[in-house]
Amino acid sequence: MLDYAATTNQDWTPMTQSKVTLTTLREMKARKEPITWLTAYDYPTARLMDAAGIDMVLVGDSLGMTVLGFDTTLPVTMEHMVVFTAAVSRGPSAPSSLATCPFSRTRRNLPRPSAMRAG
Repeated sequence: MLDYAATTNQDWTPMTQSKVTLTTLREMKARKEPITWLTAYDYPTARLMDAAGIDMVLVGDSLGMTVLGFDTTLPVTMEHMVVFTAAVSRGPSAPSSLATCPFSRTRRNLPRPSAMRAG
């Protein structure tokens, strides 16, 4: 079991981790350093990932099945992704967040500015 007390302050903030950027990821890859990714769909989970030192937080359309109770990811809309990406983005101070576009959106050639603003 992960010992959070050893890696975080009393308020669950990371002790020494700085913001992860694309440059950071390129440097980690060049050093052959592992890059950690986990999926989150909400603010509290994103905060815990931050405290655990996770490098990247992914918000995927799998939230349709894991959170919203759909049988598949097909009903997930861009509006769903914007809401969940915004919640996750407010959580971590160091990891970067990455959201995928829902399957239904990738099938159409439509602009996606709202998701970019959310996270």
